[in-house]
Amino acid sequence: MSSNDLSTSDGVFSIIHDIADQKENLTLTSTFRGLNLNHKAKIFKIQKENIYLKIDDYRIFSFPVDQVILHHRSFSKPVHARYQNSCWINEGVLILTKLEYKETDWIARTQDRVQPRTPTYINFQYRRKLFRGDLENIAVSGLGMIVDRFFEKEIDLAISKKILLNFTLPPNYELGDLPGTIINLRPVSKNLMRMGIHIFPKAYETSCLKAYVSQRKTEILDELDQVSVENYEREDVFGLYF
Repeated sequence: MSSNDLSTSDGVFSIIHDIADQKENLTLTSTFRGLNLNHKAKIFKIQKENIYLKIDDYRIFSFPVDQVILHHRSFSKPVHARYQNSCWINEGVLILTKLEYKETDWIARTQDRVQPRTPTYINFQYRRKLFRGDLENIAVSGLGMIVDRFFEKEIDLAISKKILLNFTLPPNYELGDLPGTIINLRPVSKNLMRMGIHIFPKAYETSCLKAYVSQRKTEILDELDQVSVENYEREDVFGLYF
């Protein structure tokens, strides 16, 4: 660990101790199927580099969590933390470790963003040429897709460039020649990159996107509730016999 990392960690834990002493809540953000979920959490134990949070929202214990984000007015920036362990049945406790500030500021989403249920391809037009990407997530005013990094060099794909998008969302929402502007380009592997697009739908397209996102959000929350029930029943039975 570098000296900068150490000082950052120490600074976070100093504030964490203050929050715990004042018995104030944190807000914790986790993500499932592209949908951000916010949970109220109270610190009840701090041990070395770990913090123990009491969380009443059972849903966070029902899906794999790699990293969560903590928010509090005392933090100069949102704090990223690694998920270490949980115990929902006995205590409703989430254990987090490796707390640190991140360089980038947190921008709260003003719209729900969801992942598609099944693979969805997007054809996009740039400089009169047609290309294809995989839809990663979508909201009413933006979307993310995964594309081949070949495009970045070969066709000079860059932030602020204009593109046209054509794709279909279930059950039969067809969005054609949807204008968009590239606002983010980020490598995710040697061959792939993530492209963030700000889209400009017209009235009909907006209604289609709202309907799709709303329906998909309902499906995601239903899936999460079902997984939660199954996990509870499995752990409850385990507790009876072991």
